[in-house]
Amino acid sequence: MTLSALNIDLFTEARIVTERANDLTVLKESINLNKILNFALGTGALKANEIWYDKRILAPGSEVHNLLDGALTNPYGELITMSKVKAIMVINRSNEDYTGIEGTHVANTTNLLNIGGGADNFVFLESNDDFLELTSGSSFMHSITNSAGWTVNAARKNIGVASSGAEALYDIVVVGVT
Repeated sequence: MTLSALNIDLFTEARIVTERANDLTVLKESINLNKILNFALGTGALKANEIWYDKRILAPGSEVHNLLDGALTNPYGELITMSKVKAIMVINRSNEDYTGIEGTHVANTTNLLNIGGGADNFVFLESNDDFLELTSGSSFMHSITNSAGWTVNAARKNIGVASSGAEALYDIVVVGVT
């Protein structure tokens, strides 16, 4: 079934404040850098027509999220496939306690969550040996705003996730086009 509406806002923001004490005063500098990406329904630039997101509890080991072969479900329980990806966001929440429909997770700070690495690795990484390492409490977001997106095909269809050191709790969001 096709979505009738889609509106996704992805935020990146940095708020920086520095201070330096001088003889009679304190000098203060502040800056706010931000970028908001708004994806609407469609297939062109800043458009998407499919989204997959999940909160996952992963014991030490690995799992693969296949974007091409109908192995994932959208929020309505329908199997999805993506031919293009426009954005991906992963948040390693291993440092947080959690109890929900996924189960129970006890906070830890020793977890390393690796995104990528493995057969048919997702296209934003150059080779099957490449991965991003997220420590407990860290996050990653990457987007492409043109109409092309990253192509998903048989050679570049999987998002591998590996947990080392301890159980992992993470959120993952993938915005794409069918």
